[in-house]
Amino acid sequence: MILRWLKLQNIRSYLEEEIVFPEGSVLLSGDIGSGKTTILLAIEFALFGFNKNDLTGDSLLRHGKHEGNIELCFDIEQKKIVVKRFLRRSNAVKQEQGYIMINNERIDCTAVELKTKILELLGYPLSLVSKSRDILFRYTVYTPQDAMKMILQEDKEYRLETLRKLFNLDKYKKVRENLQIVIKDYKTHKQLYEQQVEYLFEKQSLLQQYIVKKSNLVSDIVVLKKKLKEITDIIQLQNKAVEECLLIINEQKRLANEIAVEKEKLNNLHSLIKKDKQHIQETSQQLTELEKKKKEIKIEKITKKSKDEIITEIKRDEAELMQIKEQLIKLQQQQEFAEKRLLYADSEIGKYKQQIVVFSKKKERKDTLQKNIEQKEQLQDEIAAREQMLQKLLLQLSEVETTAAIIQTSIDNIKALNKCFTCLQTITDDYKEKAALDAEQKKKELLERKEILLQQKTKNQKSFGELQERMKQLLIDEREYILLNQEIRQLEEKTALLHEKEKEVMQIERERKEIKILIEQIFNGEVLYEKIIENNKLLELVRKYEQSLQELQLISAMITEKQVFVSKINELLQQYEKQEKDLHLFIEQKQLLIKDIDKLNSEFLEKRKLLEKMIIDEKTVSSELTKQTTEAQFLDKDIERINKEIEDKNKIKEKIAAVNNLINWFSDKFTPLTVLLEKQIMLTIYREFNECFITWFTTLMDDESVTIRLDEDFTPIIHQNGYDTSFEYLSGGEKTAVALAYRLALNKVVNDYVSSVMTKDIIILDEPTEGFSYEQLDKMKDVLDQINVKQVIIVSHEAKIESFVQNIIRLNKSGHVSKVVS
Repeated sequence: MILRWLKLQNIRSYLEEEIVFPEGSVLLSGDIGSGKTTILLAIEFALFGFNKNDLTGDSLLRHGKHEGNIELCFDIEQKKIVVKRFLRRSNAVKQEQGYIMINNERIDCTAVELKTKILELLGYPLSLVSKSRDILFRYTVYTPQDAMKMILQEDKEYRLETLRKLFNLDKYKKVRENLQIVIKDYKTHKQLYEQQVEYLFEKQSLLQQYIVKKSNLVSDIVVLKKKLKEITDIIQLQNKAVEECLLIINEQKRLANEIAVEKEKLNNLHSLIKKDKQHIQETSQQLTELEKKKKEIKIEKITKKSKDEIITEIKRDEAELMQIKEQLIKLQQQQEFAEKRLLYADSEIGKYKQQIVVFSKKKERKDTLQKNIEQKEQLQDEIAAREQMLQKLLLQLSEVETTAAIIQTSIDNIKALNKCFTCLQTITDDYKEKAALDAEQKKKELLERKEILLQQKTKNQKSFGELQERMKQLLIDEREYILLNQEIRQLEEKTALLHEKEKEVMQIERERKEIKILIEQIFNGEVLYEKIIENNKLLELVRKYEQSLQELQLISAMITEKQVFVSKINELLQQYEKQEKDLHLFIEQKQLLIKDIDKLNSEFLEKRKLLEKMIIDEKTVSSELTKQTTEAQFLDKDIERINKEIEDKNKIKEKIAAVNNLINWFSDKFTPLTVLLEKQIMLTIYREFNECFITWFTTLMDDESVTIRLDEDFTPIIHQNGYDTSFEYLSGGEKTAVALAYRLALNKVVNDYVSSVMTKDIIILDEPTEGFSYEQLDKMKDVLDQINVKQVIIVSHEAKIESFVQNIIRLNKSGHVSKVVS
C-alpha cells in the first residue's frame, strides 16, 4: 500500500485542501497545532470510518460547518484505489453513504460496507468489521503519539491479549473457549442420555414377565381353539337336523295355506254367483222402467231457427247494446272532465286577476328606481374624485410631517453643534440662535399648513362617507330594480295567460253543450233491449227440445247396454259353477297329504333348544378365545415396544460412551494441543521480536550502561548500571526510544508473520523523537536508513529531522485555517 493524495473539506482546521504524498521518506512539518495530526486522523477515518474511542464525527467535522468529506487515494498491487467518506451534522455528526473507486470503477457503499471492502483490500481479517479499533493498522502502520507507551505501561495480560490479536493467535483462545461450550453441551447431552437409560434393568425384567405370560396364553388359546372346533362341529350337525325338520313343517304349512286359499276362492265364487244373480234381477227391473219412461217422453219443435242462429242474433244485439253503453260512459266522463277543467280555469283566472291588480304599482316603482340607477355612473365619478382628493391630502400631510420632523432634528443638531463640518470653524451662539429661529419659523408655517390640510381631510372624509352611503343605497335600489323587472315580466306573462284561460273557458262551455246533445241522442236503445229478452226466451225453449231429444237417445242406449250386461252375467254364472266343482275336488286331494303338525312342532322345538344351547356355548368359548387372543396381541405389542425401548437405551449407552470419549479427547488432548501450539508460535514470535527490539533500541541508544530485553510476557526488562529499572523511571528520551524500538520491532514481526496484510510498504511515525537529545536525533537518521519500506511518513516539529528525509510537506495555520505551504 502506497498513499498518493488526500483531499479534505471542512475537516478540523482545514477548509479545503489537497495533500500529495510522494514515495520515500516524507516529513509533515509545522508548528504545534498546524494540522499535522489531522492528516493522520483523516487517513485513518478514510480507511476505517469512526472509532468510538478516539475518532468521532465531532472530533473531525469543523466547528460551525454542517457538511464535510475526506477523499483518500492509494495504490495496492498496481490497483488505484480512491475512497471517499462524507460527514453531515444534524443532532450529531453522522457518516453519510460514501463510495470506493477501484481502477475508476465506482461502487456506492454504506459506512460498514466501505470498511468491509477496505479490510478485504488490505488483507486484514474481516472479523475487524465489528471491532471499534483497527489494531493491525494501529500497531503496524500508524500509532498515535504516546499510544505505544501505553501498551508498555499496561499490565501483561492486556499486552499479551493485544499481541495475540495482532498475530491472529487469539483464535486459539477462542477455540478453547468454544471447546468449553462444546464440552458443556456434550455433558448436558450426556446427562440427558443417562436419564433416558434409567430403569433399563426393570424394562428387561418386565420383558421376561411378558414373555412367560404370553407363553401361558398361547397354551390356553390352543385348548380353547380345540374346544371351539368340537362345539362348531356339533352345531353344524344339529343345525342340519333343525333345518330338515323346519323344511317338513314349512311344507305342511304351505299345504294348509294352499287349502285355505282355495277355500277362500270357493267362498268368493259363492259370493260372486249370488251377486250376479242379484244383478240380473235388478237390471231386469231397470229395463222395465226405462221402456216405460221412453214412452212418456214427448218431442215438439217450436221454431224453424236453429239454436246457433238464435245465439248469434242475441250476441249481435248485446254487442250493439254494449257499444251504446260504452259511448254513454265515455260521454259522461268527458262531461265530468269538462266540469273539472272549467272549475280549475275559473280558479286560475281569479288568481291572475288578483296578481295583476299590483302590476301598475310595481311598474311605477320600477320607473322611479330606473331614474335613481341612471345616476350611478355620475356618483362613481364623484366617489373616485373624492378618494383621489383624500389620497392627495394624506400625501401632503405626510410630506408636511416629514419636513417638520427634519426641521426639528436640524434644530436639535444646530443647538448641539460646536464646529462646522465643512470649514471646521467654531459656530457662535448668535449664529446658532438665528439658525434655530429660522428653522422654528419654517416649522410653525408647516404646522399651520398641517392644520389646514387636516380640516380639508375631515371635510373630504365626511363628504366621501356620504357618497359611499348613497352608493350603498343605489346598489340596494339596483338589486330591487332587477327583482321588480323580473316580477313585472312574470305579471305580463300571467296577463297573456289570463286571456288564454278565458278563451279556454269559452271552448269548454261549447264542448259541454255538444256532449249533452249526444247523450240525449243515445237513449233510444230500449227496443233493442226487449228484442234481446224475446230471443233469450226462444233460446230456452230450443234448449229444452234438444235436451228431451238427448234424453230419449240416452234411454235407448241404456236399454241396449243393460240387455248386453244381462247376457254377459249369464255367461259368467256358467263359468263360476264349473270352477266351484274343480275347487271342491282340489281341496279333497290336498287334505289327504297333511300329517300331525303338532307332533312335528314339538320335535322341532326340542332340536332348536339344543342348537341354541350349543350356540351359547360356542359364543362363550369364542369370547374367551378372542379375549385371550387380544391379550396375546397386546402382549406382543408390549414385548415389541419394550424390545424397542431396550434397543434404544442400548444405543443411547453407546452414545454416552462416544460422548465420554469426545469429552475426554477435547479436555485431555485437544485443549492442551491448542495451548502448546499457541506457546510454540508465541515463542517463535518472541525470539524474533526480542532480537529486533534489542537491535532497534541499541541503534537509538548508544549507551553501554543501558541494556534491554523482553521477558516471556513481552514486557521490556531494562538494566541500567547493573540494576533493573522500571519503564516509569526512565527519562523522556529513553521512554521514547524504548517505545519506538518496541513499535518498529512489532511492525517487522507482524509484517513477517501475518502474510496477508498489504500495508507492509508504509509506516507512519507520529512524533517519534519526543524528548530525544541532539545525539539521539542523529541516530534517527540511521533508523530511517534501516527501515526497509517504500513510504515513511513522519510527523515532527524537530527542524533537524528535515535533513534526514527525502520530502517535506510544510503546514501552516493562520486564522484557524490550516494550509499546505509550497
